[in-house]
Amino acid sequence: MLSIFFINWFDPMHIANSQRKIEKRFWFAASFFFVLLFSPLIADDSSYWQYPTVLGSLFLFISSIFIALIFRNRAKKMDTLKQGISLLAKWELSESQLVEYAREAKKESLEKNKVIISIIAFFFIFFTSVFLFFMDEDRLQFAILMFSGLLFPLIAAFLMPVYTFNKQMNGDRKVLIGKKFAYFNGSFHNWDYPLSGLTKTTIIKKPFYGIFLSYYYTDRTLTHSAELKIPAPTNLNLNELVDNLKSANKK
Repeated sequence: MLSIFFINWFDPMHIANSQRKIEKRFWFAASFFFVLLFSPLIADDSSYWQYPTVLGSLFLFISSIFIALIFRNRAKKMDTLKQGISLLAKWELSESQLVEYAREAKKESLEKNKVIISIIAFFFIFFTSVFLFFMDEDRLQFAILMFSGLLFPLIAAFLMPVYTFNKQMNGDRKVLIGKKFAYFNGSFHNWDYPLSGLTKTTIIKKPFYGIFLSYYYTDRTLTHSAELKIPAPTNLNLNELVDNLKSANKK
């Protein structure tokens, strides 16, 4: 019998289904591109731009429908979690836990971005130097132009951690752990797709007390992996939750 942990009681049904909102946006996008698809015919436009407009609209229309159906499926799974059908545990983060997690997420994002921007900068400088070596004129202008282009990913690399921190701080603090789903501070995660699954779950004590979940999922862009570090109240015994997750995700 799987136990359900109730810490800092709240009603999961009051949590907004973020997947449903995304689904509605893509249905709206599909409607927009559907109208755009027939706009050249309605306007009796036989110009050169008619064909790329129709083809582009058709592609975006089909893509929007496909993505909307994906998020409809995810929304149904989140509803299942909210209704408690597959719920194993739920709790709410305290203010201090939220701040601690947001700071850790910002730190990890900054470290990852530093590595990425270092690789980009290396190749950017290398290829720019090669071009400058073979150029006879306008070297200074070319160098300024190229290094100006490097500023955009550099700025983005240092702004994203700030965005990550603010996003986490504005989350709802709610945590729902299901057999093959997890909802954490406004984000929904699931690993019940074909060729997907939970690879690791364990208790962590640093940088905070909580649970660690590692899972992989397969979509149109091949296989991806994701990791979650979720803070938990110190009075919550996570051993049984970890055992229940491992039992529910046996291959």
